[in-house]
Amino acid sequence: MTLPIQTPAYWDSNVGSYVQSAEPFTAMFCRDALALAGIGPGLTLLDVATGPGALAIAAAQAGADVTAIDFS
Repeated sequence: MTLPIQTPAYWDSNVGSYVQSAEPFTAMFCRDALALAGIGPGLTLLDVATGPGALAIAAAQAGADVTAIDFS
């Protein structure tokens, strides 16, 4: 049985509230996470389940070549 939360349609219809509540919280950790992982110019990053993309955006701003994907 597939729950509504497991479908792209659920996330598509709730993206605004998800971004508003989750992105500011996760974004504040992205730069530290990238620094700890050594992500920067010349590196390639694959961000699976990127959500609002805070980590992918920060990695691109740090000079990494980024591919990001989300099921929704």
